[in-house]
Formats: sequence, structure tokens, C-alpha cells
Amino acid sequence: MAFTQTLFEVIRFGMTGMLSLVSYLMLSNMLYYVGVEKWLATAIAWSIAALVSYFGHIYFSYRVSAEHQTMSYRFALMLVVHFLQTAGLTYLLSDVLMQTYLVTTVVTVCITPLTTFSMGKYWVFRKNEEEQ
Repeated sequence: MAFTQTLFEVIRFGMTGMLSLVSYLMLSNMLYYVGVEKWLATAIAWSIAALVSYFGHIYFSYRVSAEHQTMSYRFALMLVVHFLQTAGLTYLLSDVLMQTYLVTTVVTVCITPLTTFSMGKYWVFRKNEEEQ
């Protein structure tokens, strides 16, 4: 039962991530197309995608009661960890191990969801005692 539940959480986690990615890509490109500067289009789209991710993980991926005072703070820290992990892996693989950028991005995209899923499940969106 626990394995099946976790498997479905992983699937929902991936679906939420894909929705967040698609919302980022669509919004950033639409904003740029209508004349918004690239940096601002990116910032706005990234912020909206982060909200899609946050609420998607609460209500769909992990299906927990929203405790925004705790979860929003932890989610922000998880985003920082994700950024640092992505930047660190990119530096390690590209500059130290001299891998191509394509290899670097593929490896990074395969590794970072493992961290964010675990942080999300066991720390950021951890179910409270009544939900368990």
C-alpha cells in the first residue's frame, strides 16, 4: 500500500512539475511576444510557475491541508536548494568534468527532482498528525 501511494505521489508530482513548466514557457513567451522585456517576462513567468508548483503540490501531488505559514517558508527554502543544486551540478559537470551542456542539463533534470520530491514529501508538504 505504501509503495503504491508513493508511486501515485511521484506521478502526480511529475504532472504538477510539467504543468508548472508549461505555464512558465507559455507565459514567458506570451509576455515577450507582446513586448515585455526578457528579464521581466522571465521573472513574472517564473513567479507564476512557482505558485502553480506550490499550490499544485499542496492540493494535487501530496494532497495535504494547506498550512501556508509553514509550507510557504519551507517551499521558498526548497526553491533556494533547488537553484543551488542546479547551479552546482551545472558547474561540476560542465566546468570540472568537462561534459557538454546537453549532458549537463539532462543529468541535472534527472537528479534534481529526486531532491525536490523528497524535500516536498518529508519536509515542505509533510502531512500533519490528523491527516496521517
